[in-house]
Amino acid sequence: MDRCIVMPRGERNLDIIIRNERIAGHDIHAIIFFAVDIAKSLAHLHSKNIVHLDFKPRNIVRSHGRYKLIDFDASTNIGKPLTEKFSSDYIPPEAAKVKFRPNENKGELIERKKVLQKEIASLILEGDLVVAKDKILGLEKATEQLEQLDSPIQNERLKANEQMDVWSYGVVLYQMVTTGDGLFRCDRDDNLINEQEQLRVANWKGISDEDLGHVLSKCDNQKYTESVKDLLRRCLNADPRKRPASMKKILEILEDSFFPKQILEHSFFQRTNALLDTMNQKQDAMIGNQEKTMKKQDTMKNNQDAIIGNQEKVMIKQDAMKSNQDSIKEYQVKTMKKQDTIKENQDMFKKNQNSMKRNQDVLLKKVDRNLYRIIGKQDELKRSNEDMQEQLEK
Repeated sequence: MDRCIVMPRGERNLDIIIRNERIAGHDIHAIIFFAVDIAKSLAHLHSKNIVHLDFKPRNIVRSHGRYKLIDFDASTNIGKPLTEKFSSDYIPPEAAKVKFRPNENKGELIERKKVLQKEIASLILEGDLVVAKDKILGLEKATEQLEQLDSPIQNERLKANEQMDVWSYGVVLYQMVTTGDGLFRCDRDDNLINEQEQLRVANWKGISDEDLGHVLSKCDNQKYTESVKDLLRRCLNADPRKRPASMKKILEILEDSFFPKQILEHSFFQRTNALLDTMNQKQDAMIGNQEKTMKKQDTMKNNQDAIIGNQEKVMIKQDAMKSNQDSIKEYQVKTMKKQDTIKENQDMFKKNQNSMKRNQDVLLKKVDRNLYRIIGKQDELKRSNEDMQEQLEK
């Protein structure tokens, strides 16, 4: 018996909302509502020991005024290895290092560092400072990569944790509080557009003042702006250990310092929550009615299956009868052909008999003519004999 899960119908996803409803960077109240609602969704998911790992605007849909998470293909339990599915525009630096620099070898980096040091010393002695400067930049990069490889995070096998979703939450929040442009350049599939962007994430040091300068640029409330910037700095910290420990912690930040309690208790939010609660109750009632309807449909389907079963049996019998009828019809056709053959033979025999009769009649006629001739000859001989007798007697 087929089963299905009945879920509320989704409306627009957050990506479409950002591009079409002029919320990003403008409607601070809508942004607050979003920030709290999605933080609660992720906190609930984490309470079930699950990390989403593909948190992005396309995977957040609005349903009856509430934001809900979808697409759990990349999700896994906390402490488990990462899956292969991800959107690179929203993965944290620690994951980017593994995804985009998988073949780095510590020994090769050390050897390259030694070669660069020798080349730099030689170039300085020769007075070629321009080339030496480029080599020095390469040396600094190799040194930085070695430091990253020596970090406790890199030495451990990368496993799913709540801080990864915290990073993605920060990237999405940045998109909401600016004009809708992402923190990194990506393609239509939400993957980083080129290797330069991939390395930018992998070598992330923290959100720059230039990037923060776009936050709530059209908001007059400086306190809101600074609160947002502070939360972004925390969520987008390169070191996962320095990010908020969980989404619950982010909710505390939202309620205690980021968004004052009086705002969350504002009549706008209370009326909205009351309306949403009513809608959710109606939705639950609808789901209950749907379950009852499904049970009735199951019963009707069982009855239909029984009817179809009986119909199939009747059809099998009808097929058998039709097969017998076809056999009888075939036998009748063969019999008719035999009868036709017999009739043809009879007609031929009759024709032969008629032909033989005609031949007999012709023969009889010939015999009769010959007999008449013979009798005529005999009569002539008899008269001739009688004439000769008479002459002899004379």
